[in-house]
Amino acid sequence: MNRHCLSRNFSDRQLQSVVIKLCGHYCIYFCIARSNGNDMRKIVRKLTSDTGPKDMFVRACVCSQK
Repeated sequence: MNRHCLSRNFSDRQLQSVVIKLCGHYCIYFCIARSNGNDMRKIVRKLTSDTGPKDMFVRACVCSQK
């Protein structure tokens, strides 16, 4: 098994709004960002602390992929 599969990373930062249903978009966004060589810390740092605009940013990023 690959070494990276044995470790876990956690973030105490709230990433998505509690009132919007975009959890799948966040999963896809994370996969896209990881496939582009970003690590979890870089991905989380890129996302602002204001969840409203962040939700729309993630949705736009995912929906622009074809």
